Amino acid sequence: MAGGAGDTPRAPRRTAKTFALRRSCLHEERMMPLVFGPALRLDKWLWYARCTQSRSEAQNLCESRRLRMDGRVIDRASARVRPGAVLSYTRGGEVHIVRVEALAERRGPYVEARQLYTDLTPDCGGLTSATVAV
Repeated sequence: MAGGAGDTPRAPRRTAKTFALRRSCLHEERMMPLVFGPALRLDKWLWYARCTQSRSEAQNLCESRRLRMDGRVIDRASARVRPGAVLSYTRGGEVHIVRVEALAERRGPYVEARQLYTDLTPDCGGLTSATVAV
């Protein structure tokens, strides 16, 4: 009997393993980076690290588009920050560049907060208003 229901080949049954294989193949085709590991909201980290005086000030800094993380302009306070990220921002007319070293669970004293980042801001060895006046 040609063309009957029993003559058509059936597709292989999909299992969790075939879904995982298919997902990994799609990932390799798109070359999408998967980022794992602990993360924290950027506004919380700025406040915990005492880079800003209040959390609302940290949120305003994030949403002002004056902050960059790894070279990308940040426009939302909910962006995730992970250890190793480099942040650059302006505050009080000065440029600050910091590398995130660790995440915190609370806002602690200055000594603890200072261990959350490494300051990469270059020293201003150039002209200042005092040297120009001479």
